[in-house]
Amino acid sequence: MMQQLKSKFKETEIGKIPEDWEEAIFSEVVDINPIRELKKNVESKFISMGDIERYNKKIQGYIFKKYKGGSKFINHDTLMARITPCLENGKTAYVDILSDGEIGTGSTEFIVLSAKEGKTISEFVYYLAISPEIRTKTIKSMTGTSGRQRVENDVFDTIIINLPFPKEQKSITKILSDLDSKIELNQQMNKTLEAIGQAIFKRWFIDFEFPNEEGKPYKSSGGEMVYNDELEEEIPKGWEALPFSEVVNVNPSRRLKKGTVTKKVGMADLQPWQSWIQSYQIAEYSSGPKFKNGDILFARITPSLEHGKTALVSILAEDEIAFGTTEFIIFSPKVIPSSVYIFNLVRDAKVREIAIGAMTGSSGRQRVPNECFDHIMLPVPPEQLVNRFDNKVSVMYKRISNSAREIDCFTQLRDSLLPKLMSGKIRVSVPG
Repeated sequence: MMQQLKSKFKETEIGKIPEDWEEAIFSEVVDINPIRELKKNVESKFISMGDIERYNKKIQGYIFKKYKGGSKFINHDTLMARITPCLENGKTAYVDILSDGEIGTGSTEFIVLSAKEGKTISEFVYYLAISPEIRTKTIKSMTGTSGRQRVENDVFDTIIINLPFPKEQKSITKILSDLDSKIELNQQMNKTLEAIGQAIFKRWFIDFEFPNEEGKPYKSSGGEMVYNDELEEEIPKGWEALPFSEVVNVNPSRRLKKGTVTKKVGMADLQPWQSWIQSYQIAEYSSGPKFKNGDILFARITPSLEHGKTALVSILAEDEIAFGTTEFIIFSPKVIPSSVYIFNLVRDAKVREIAIGAMTGSSGRQRVPNECFDHIMLPVPPEQLVNRFDNKVSVMYKRISNSAREIDCFTQLRDSLLPKLMSGKIRVSVPG
């Protein structure tokens, strides 16, 4: 329970802190890269930098890999990116994917942080690591050439922190971790709904097993199929074959005056294989593609396209126009009247593979040209069938949108409470 306790404060080297807290050097209360015993060539769970999302406590995935070198950690350790731009982008995670006694391994570009018995508790160390004060100091301490800067371990010998006693640390982390649990629950629900929507799309429009008049799957129930020369495959009778750009608007015209202050979405604001926009900035429009609710943002560059960075816009007010990085292509309804249909279409493997194959440019900076979509031929279903799909699936995407707004609210609340709880400006009740 949070409360505004009338705490007495004392002056310290780092400013006023609660009288019953203490100053501490970070490395004296947190273990930096603690020793974990693991023999070379032993297979273990391996965490890459790509397995950690921006400002997300939860590790998103792992592979099994023979240990050759790199960071080693156990459950309840914290992994903190030490390199640019990963640290600035908030790549810090809490380890909870291992079994008891299991040792995981990861990128050499992680700093492993672990609690010291009697001084800190594990989750408090995680929230300490993502607090604005620690992030600012570690980012400023980076050394090395431009683009390859990293945090050196000895910076933690110079950082002084406010430290409550372990019982209060536990109360602080309970509040913050409860908010993170709500965020994670919403994210998991959204991913489940997305998977259901994609599965229905594939069954209806790729496998041609949409419900016939009797409610049975069309193709496997003997629905008439007709060979189409342009597609070089059989499609249901009554369907057409048209170029993508005749079916879907590619970079539709949207009016936005230069100098207008509005929402801006960058590539880092999209997460792989996630339909909703994770975050945005407020910025003055000068250039870049413009979009409104119901449009689709499609990453045109490598590796973002390969990583599935595609989003259905739902973060704007009615009639609001926002803009994004030039590395997005914008899609909107044209012949096909459904945004959720188009979103699932461009997420489908066939369209993505053709787009990836059409990329031009130097290695590492390849991008999809707009003309690519003049040459992608699509089997186009009747509008009535698309409307049936939209009616069935759009309700799920509305739930996703509402859930994403809750995620944003929980995230803002957590981020506003974090520095106040860590500084003692807001105190919490401690069980006796």
